[in-house]
Amino acid sequence: MVNAKLQYILFLLLICFLSIVLVAYPQELKRLRVKSETVVCSVPSGFPPSGLYFRVSPQGYMIQTETNSENQKVYLTNMYDLSQRRLLEQFSKSIRVESRFISYGIYVLIYYTQTKNTWSSKIYEAKIQNSTNQPYWSSEGGNTASASVSSVTGQILYEVRNDSIEVYLKSQREKEARFTTSGLGARWSPNGRWFLVSRQPTGYRGKPKERFLKGKITKEEFEKEIKERRDQKPWKWPLTIFDSTGNEVLRLEEFNEIGYWSSTSNRFLYDESGGKGFSILELELSATKPHMKSVFHYDGPNVPAREGWFEEISLPSGNQWSPDGMDIIFIRGESEGHTVQNYSIWIFNIIEKTAYELTKRLESFVEAMWAVDGGILVHADSKIIKLELEEFK
Repeated sequence: MVNAKLQYILFLLLICFLSIVLVAYPQELKRLRVKSETVVCSVPSGFPPSGLYFRVSPQGYMIQTETNSENQKVYLTNMYDLSQRRLLEQFSKSIRVESRFISYGIYVLIYYTQTKNTWSSKIYEAKIQNSTNQPYWSSEGGNTASASVSSVTGQILYEVRNDSIEVYLKSQREKEARFTTSGLGARWSPNGRWFLVSRQPTGYRGKPKERFLKGKITKEEFEKEIKERRDQKPWKWPLTIFDSTGNEVLRLEEFNEIGYWSSTSNRFLYDESGGKGFSILELELSATKPHMKSVFHYDGPNVPAREGWFEEISLPSGNQWSPDGMDIIFIRGESEGHTVQNYSIWIFNIIEKTAYELTKRLESFVEAMWAVDGGILVHADSKIIKLELEEFK
């Protein structure tokens, strides 16, 4: 009996000793570096500057549009094997067509119009092999450029833009979509349990110039609104989180821009304007009363720039978070006000709360995002490049 008590006491002392050692000498976290660099393919003609986000998925697919004298065809293509592709839609050449990946690359959204203000939309699953080419969802009205599909319920969020920006929620079984709120950038969390909206402020009536050109207000009303706006504070669009049924659960008044969910759905990035860094918001959403646990602001590595230039920090347009949710990719450049040069790719670790340079690139433009396998896809010099990474201490 005495020996058993002594062993238990010794065990507790050992645990305390190990805890002290770990606090005093924390284990060095592994970092990432480039193991290899491969040119995947040249970018298609008409590839926009931010095309890596719109036209390339983290899963390795690419949207291609081919146009001839009569029509235009939209293809889903395997970026690593260009012979594998699927025709999604075909349109007359006179129709304006836009396409992009949505919902973390799982779906393709195609929206098109024959008139200036009326858009139709279709959503397709981003799979090369598909037994049917029927769309997952289609709509004959509204601007659904920011549509998002829940990975759990399959519910669709989309915007309809008139004088205000209305957000609707619809399931496959419902005939009619339900109005949820007014705001920008509605998107589901990766786990499909929550969605985020930059909520439209009370009293917002849309842009006066657009309403005047559409004949909705007179010239006198237009001039009056412009004068009123000069005297008032800028509109705030607070980040607001809703559950999957459309009920508001958390509003963050101090953050009034679009946020980017982490892959673990418990954090998101808030991009500061003017290249001044970003904030990481950690949330507690599983509790009875959801709340924000912490905010950490990062203003950049503060590497000295050339004389007369200053450091500019920007987040990529999509997939800034690593697959495990532990690292964030961002772009550092040097600006003199009108021109940005000397781009380099950096990684910020949310545990260490420090950043390190991954690779330098000197092209006039660089865009990057995480791939699902933990590598990084880079759009630079008219090419899509794959960076394979490895850990090191």
